[in-house]
Amino acid sequence: MTMTIEKIEFPRRETKQSKSKKALTIDSDDEPEASVKEIDPVIAPLEIEKTLEPEQLQEPDKSSASSELSATENSNIPNDQLKTTDEKPTAAPIVIDETIAAIQTAFENHLIEDGKGSATIASYTGDIQGFIQWLKEKKLPFDGKLTRLSITSYRKHLQEANYRINTINKKVNSLHSFNHFLMAAGYCQEMVVHPKRDKIKVANGSEAEVVVFSEDEVERLLFHLENQEQVALRDKTLVYILLYAGLRVGELVNLKIQDLDLLTMSIKVVGKGGKYREVPLKPEVAEIIKEYLENDRKESPYAKSCQLLVTQRSGKMDTDTVNKVLKKLGKSLNMTIFPHKFRHTFCTRLLKKGVDLTTVAKLAGHANIQTTASYYINTSREDKQEAVGLL
Repeated sequence: MTMTIEKIEFPRRETKQSKSKKALTIDSDDEPEASVKEIDPVIAPLEIEKTLEPEQLQEPDKSSASSELSATENSNIPNDQLKTTDEKPTAAPIVIDETIAAIQTAFENHLIEDGKGSATIASYTGDIQGFIQWLKEKKLPFDGKLTRLSITSYRKHLQEANYRINTINKKVNSLHSFNHFLMAAGYCQEMVVHPKRDKIKVANGSEAEVVVFSEDEVERLLFHLENQEQVALRDKTLVYILLYAGLRVGELVNLKIQDLDLLTMSIKVVGKGGKYREVPLKPEVAEIIKEYLENDRKESPYAKSCQLLVTQRSGKMDTDTVNKVLKKLGKSLNMTIFPHKFRHTFCTRLLKKGVDLTTVAKLAGHANIQTTASYYINTSREDKQEAVGLL
């Protein structure tokens, strides 16, 4: 085997004369013949690779090959179907929802710590939930800050949706309480809900009349309760307490046996905000309660329960059961009967019989005497019609 050694001549430093000769050679029609073999940095690696044996070739990078393959495959897929690894699903709506839920939970805990009753808490939180849902439908973000525009727009929405005036004013009160909480918690910096400005004002005497039982309806109801074959002693007891003590339905179902004092004929009632009040009982009401305790109540599966009113399935009657009992009575008598109608009747009958407003407010558990006045001074449409008829 013979080896040929090629003589390599290194290029000399070009002079002005050589440069001119080179220029003349390049401009000619014939291609210049290079006497020195120059190494092209691009072509050189390829030529070196050809001289290597197959097993010496470097294995190609699989990652780069796969990326090139995926790029080729993706080129045939429509743009709207392409998925890139850099894309991440947005979490903004989830974060916002979690923030709102945390604020609502904190508000509920605030109401509990403030001593609000369960019914009041349910009312307030329900009103706030409705407000936040309205903001969501309007695509208005809520991050704990209230604006004056959102409050006035929401009130306008309620009016256009034909909500009752009392309902709208109740929601304003809920928003006012919520505004106070947001400021205390640092979410909101200013008070934007103003009850005196935001509540819908109604001229005295033009309030919606409360629904009460007429004296004839009360008489029919009491006669029907004497039928022991159709009315259970427990149901008779709850009707008598509602009619002659004026309790709210929540106060009724929360009555405990220890709250009764049949000797002094009175009951202790836990009202709104955990406030106690004492309500006297008529002798016949005390007798009916005593009869219930000594008979039906003693034979109940939950006779050891501390609650006054029990059912066959629970040691405490709930408000839904009370509503069902009264609805059944109303169907038998062809009357509309619901719990709060008894409370309205209780207060109205007292005022008609000459009891002063302050005493009625205390018996009803109203914190403000103005509440009693606004509800029961103008008792019914019939009273107004009779008054005009005297002219």
